[in-house]
Amino acid sequence: MSIEDTSKNQIFTYEIGPKKRLLQEIELTFGDKKDAIASADLISIVFGNQKKVSFKFNADSKYNILNLKNYTVDSLSFNREKYTYTFTEEDYRNATPLVFGEGFVGSVWRCTEGAGLQEGLAYNELRFVSESQVEGWVQLEGALEPELFFTATYSIEGETVTISEEGERFTATQNETFTSLVTNLDSKGECVFIKQ
Repeated sequence: MSIEDTSKNQIFTYEIGPKKRLLQEIELTFGDKKDAIASADLISIVFGNQKKVSFKFNADSKYNILNLKNYTVDSLSFNREKYTYTFTEEDYRNATPLVFGEGFVGSVWRCTEGAGLQEGLAYNELRFVSESQVEGWVQLEGALEPELFFTATYSIEGETVTISEEGERFTATQNETFTSLVTNLDSKGECVFIKQ
């Protein structure tokens, strides 16, 4: 789940497993209930890296997570209420299939094993920071923080991501479920980057 508040330029992401819950407790002052519960402009839900649906604030739909009418409300005590939204099979059916490359901006992909992982590294990481820019990070074994290794441009064609930096380039191919990128770094062997 990706929750965006464009007025504050904030994006929060949460991962909710099957049959799991995301709980948030918010203390409200008089008159701010609506804004606190629905402080986002846009929420996007990705189901198992296969389908996606997005909701805008208070749009009138029985499936909209940002519409307060779609919540079950339970009174817990004086001035204390619990709002529950349950995702159903119908929510999943109404979502649209993901297109390769959709949702790359802000995503992080990590390779922790494979012939392409260089000796002395705990992992390689690709961070897609914009529609055209990607950063390559490395975590040295024993180091406290990862280091920026390169900044490059990328393009997507079909199911292949091409990453280019100062005349050098390599490609990565996404798997069928959009959960990993397979690449051959510097012809040293395959490295599988898993979406974090």
